[in-house]
Parts: sequence; C-alpha cells; structure tokens
Amino acid sequence: MPPKFSIVTPSYNQGQFLEETILSVLDQKYSNLEYIIIDGGSTDESVEIIRRYEKHLAYWVSEKDRGQVHAINKGIEKITGDIFGFVNSDDLCRARSRRWQSTLRITRKANGFAATRSCSAKDWMTN
Repeated sequence: MPPKFSIVTPSYNQGQFLEETILSVLDQKYSNLEYIIIDGGSTDESVEIIRRYEKHLAYWVSEKDRGQVHAINKGIEKITGDIFGFVNSDDLCRARSRRWQSTLRITRKANGFAATRSCSAKDWMTN
C-alpha cells in the first residue's frame, strides 16, 4: 500500500474558490488520501460546499479559530498520514501532479511530531 498522504485545507469565507480547491485535491485520485478541511466559522457558502464533499473527507469542522496557521495546526492534530501537506482554500493542485512542493514527512513521537521539510512525494501520485 502506498504511504498515507494527509492534506489539510484551511479556509475562511473562501466559498468562491473552495469547491475548485476540493476537487483539485480529490481529482488526484490517490488511493491512500486523508483529506481534512478546517474552516474558521465561515458565513458564506463554504459550509454548504464542504458538506457536499464530506463523504470524501476524513474530518472537517467549521468553528472560530485564530487564523490560517491555527487552522493548519488544528488539522495537523487530526492527521494520521505518513506525509503531510496543505493546500490553501484559494489554491489548486495541478492535475495528477508528480510532486507537491510543500510536503512534510511526519515521524510520530510520544509527545509530538518531527518533520523533515520538502520530502519528495514523487511516487505517491502514480498509484
């Protein structure tokens, strides 16, 4: 089985972009994807859009947070994957990308994580 790839999308009132972002992640068709969306309590159509795709999500929440970094950290607390990356809610993943630039290899430790920046995710898209 390929390594589990955990992706977090932080979002707040990005409904005009969010569906395209979600589809760009799901359209990668990676067989071992864990996709998490952390919404900061949006008042636009974001929650409605997230609900449309919730069966494809490992976790999602819409609640007030302290901004983008806080939302990403909340997502990291939920991940179980071997490789982590985040895709902002107004960004897109290129179709069937062979490499994600902002990936981290996660090593679980008893009291936290150790991460190595910019590991290659070259093979994860080919399965």
